Amino acid sequence: MKKDYISVSQLNTYIKKLNENDEILQNIKVQGEISNLKRAVSGHAYFTLKDAEAAMKVVCFRTYLTKLSTEITDGKKVIVSGSISLYVKDGVLQLYATNIVSAGIGDLYQNFLALKEKLGEKGLFATEHKQLLPKYPENIGLITSSTGAVVHDMIRVLRRRYPGISIYLYPSSVQGDKSLLELPAAIATANLHAKTDLLILARGGGSLEDLWAYNTEAVAHAIYNSQIPIISAIGHETDITIADFVADVRAATPSVAAELAVPEYIQLLQHFDHYAHKFTQAAERIATVKANKLQQDAVHRFGTSLQAKLKREQSQTKNFALQFGNAPLNFG
Repeated sequence: MKKDYISVSQLNTYIKKLNENDEILQNIKVQGEISNLKRAVSGHAYFTLKDAEAAMKVVCFRTYLTKLSTEITDGKKVIVSGSISLYVKDGVLQLYATNIVSAGIGDLYQNFLALKEKLGEKGLFATEHKQLLPKYPENIGLITSSTGAVVHDMIRVLRRRYPGISIYLYPSSVQGDKSLLELPAAIATANLHAKTDLLILARGGGSLEDLWAYNTEAVAHAIYNSQIPIISAIGHETDITIADFVADVRAATPSVAAELAVPEYIQLLQHFDHYAHKFTQAAERIATVKANKLQQDAVHRFGTSLQAKLKREQSQTKNFALQFGNAPLNFG
């Protein structure tokens, strides 16, 4: 009986061969903006090439990556040369890059630079406006998504380092249209409640557009106007946002922000024991000095009193001898 169907792998392989037999798709140049760049341990690079309306997955193997004359970064506008093929296993159509050249800065990155310059001129990044973090906060506010690993990681670090700390969550979307309103609203709400000594503004890593809510004037002004010190922890160490420039302190990751926020309880106990020992030693030294001084004073006073008494007795004996020394002695 003849089958009237094919397997998924057969379909994907067929489409792959169609692509590979198309001369245009095998020698093509595509312009777009780099987004969500990932570098694998193998040395290969993976990113999305996008414009305002569409996106394409791109792979650049290490062999070609090491020969590039331009640095590839998120937000950079580039022209990618290569071929289109289907990754059979996942059924994903990808552009396999053999060369990448710069085509200018991407639109999102240009907007980022323009806003950075504008807010910098207004003084929102000024060092003199930065608030000092409290050394021993009692209450900490977290402004992040209520779901996902980030909030749980920060709570775990805070509890481990500083047991007994009170934690308040001000939940917000961390990307998309809703986050543009919810993030500044969460900062304002935390200030209105005035329950916390410190705020941590955090989210996990992502592409430039994923982090875009943290590159808006609304969030920048909300951070700047906050009466509560704010640590920003947006994405990974290499991710930089406008929020990082305005915040009082920037942390490389959310977990690092939690470490910066509170001292380590064990170290505090060790310091306490150290200074308690020093205090005890100092008290013992002071007590010894005081005791020695009291003893010296007692000896001095007793010796002076004894000498005075001896002199009086010597004087009385001398007077007695002068008075009766030459008188005859009469016996009953």
